[in-house]
Amino acid sequence: MVRPKPEKRRSGLTGSARTRQARQAQERARAEADQDLHGSVRTPRGAEDHPGTDAADPGTPASGPGDESFLKRAAQVRYALLAIALVMLLWFIVAMQDHTTWGPELPMPTWALDIAALSPLLVLIRFWNPETRRKSDTLEFDLRVISGLYFLMAFLGAALGGYWQLWPGVAISAAVHAGIWYTNRRTRSHG
Repeated sequence: MVRPKPEKRRSGLTGSARTRQARQAQERARAEADQDLHGSVRTPRGAEDHPGTDAADPGTPASGPGDESFLKRAAQVRYALLAIALVMLLWFIVAMQDHTTWGPELPMPTWALDIAALSPLLVLIRFWNPETRRKSDTLEFDLRVISGLYFLMAFLGAALGGYWQLWPGVAISAAVHAGIWYTNRRTRSHG
């Protein structure tokens, strides 16, 4: 009885194609390993030479160990925003109250409220990509609520109290809401 020779398996890839795939896999692994402390991914060396490899978007955190540092940073930003908003809310309430009831007399937080209204705008600029904001569970919600609170306080102080210095705070708070709407709309239309 004659045994037939076993045929070699052919994967359909030539030697150069397998080499290219292996090189791309190594570059992807190297890119994941080259994460810096901020969670963004550095462009692998030579990635621009190979059209098949895409560098990660620096505005989005990489999956894996970078997610943990991103979530930690987002939580720190959230607590800072909440602390600033709480101080401004208490200051605003005390400034609006009858001073015989509370005792301490504080002036209206005009320029301080304008500066505090910049904090959600700066966070929005830092986390401009909506996908990045969605990775943190509450960051976008916090930006909306806190800038809405600043809008309400600044509008009440400017319209009812006659403090013209609060109009920039109204504009800044409205800009945060417009920026969130714009980035979300642009992502929905392009993605």
